[in-house]
Amino acid sequence: MKCPRCDIIVQKKDGCDWICCLMCKTEICWVTKQARWGPNGLGDTSGGCGCRVNNKPCHPNCQNCH
Repeated sequence: MKCPRCDIIVQKKDGCDWICCLMCKTEICWVTKQARWGPNGLGDTSGGCGCRVNNKPCHPNCQNCH
């Protein structure tokens, strides 16, 4: 998939749904294909995948690993 911020191709082999772009260091939710955090960075829940915002997972199979 493409990084939602810098458009470089990122890939995942296995494991957690959280990945980090090697180029721009954006934290990405693999399932929602969105940045983990909103535009203001770490802790900004105004955008991004929304995992655990209001104690709700970002998707039905979320294991809260990000």
